[in-house]
Amino acid sequence: MPTFPVHKHEGKMSEAVAGTIEYMKDIPEADKVMNAENIAEKREQDTQMVQMMFGEEASYFDPIVASCDIIEFELDVVGGKIKVFCIKPKSLPASGNACEIHAHGGGSVLGYAELYNAMMAEHACKKKCILFNVDYRKAPECKCPGGQQDFATTVEHVHKNAAKFGVNPKQIMTSGVSGGGWICLGANLLLAKANKAHMVKAMFLWTPMSSDENAKIPLEKRSAIEKCFSGNKYCYQL
Repeated sequence: MPTFPVHKHEGKMSEAVAGTIEYMKDIPEADKVMNAENIAEKREQDTQMVQMMFGEEASYFDPIVASCDIIEFELDVVGGKIKVFCIKPKSLPASGNACEIHAHGGGSVLGYAELYNAMMAEHACKKKCILFNVDYRKAPECKCPGGQQDFATTVEHVHKNAAKFGVNPKQIMTSGVSGGGWICLGANLLLAKANKAHMVKAMFLWTPMSSDENAKIPLEKRSAIEKCFSGNKYCYQL
């Protein structure tokens, strides 16, 4: 029975995360401000940065992407439609696979799922699972809890159609990074309130945007990590 492999924690910060903190800690506070007037500009900046990052690593990611089948489909959600990308390593069996349903980062206001398909293909291959990359709706166009509802709807759809996707319905994990962690956490709470918590076997939140407490700490007293994420308050306000 396919399942998630066990990974040993090395007890140290990854080079990628360390590099991000080093870059972000010196960004002026004024440059972190996001509002309805500048959100389009911020999204374009974010998209260019992510595209550049993956472009520089194309020789690494391209073969991984080629080793996966990536299928895009649409889901009807409250107030609209969303896209979901199903990423399945070609080496996996036709059925009974472990599954991860993921919400990308970006403060729940930036980015889009397809932008991260290469990284998600890497995750799927390393974890030997089928991965669903959810293009949940963002603020300010979609107010809370719209994004969380989108994610919860995806979980319900995958669980209901597990056989069709080749997924073991008892091995569904949800995950989210940064703002996607907030989306994932909120979605799981919605599922629990609807007596549907049994659909999710495990939840993994990667540096989730679960609080804006960093913004309440005086600037001169913030650590490097706290300086990085003090812009979360603007995401919540949107």
